Amino acid sequence: MTLSPTARWTTGRLLAAAWALSFPLFSSLAPHRLWGWCAATGYLGAAAATALGRRRAALAAALLGAVAVPAGRAFRLMAPGHQVVELTFRSWIS
Repeated sequence: MTLSPTARWTTGRLLAAAWALSFPLFSSLAPHRLWGWCAATGYLGAAAATALGRRRAALAAALLGAVAVPAGRAFRLMAPGHQVVELTFRSWIS
């Protein structure tokens, strides 16, 4: 039995969500847990969008959940008094 491309992409994104979910469940490091929750949410959204045939929305959900949201949160949580972190964060969001 051969799966359709949509089913394969959906399955892959569900597996990515399960993998990302292992980080907050098994890691004792706060940055790993934060990334895991954000990425798992993004990958689940991407899987749902893929199943509905919304490829661009799936890509956006995966990138937001696995990259953009955790990076933004990490910049804000890291050393608030350091100018390099604040400058990097400001240039990244503008």
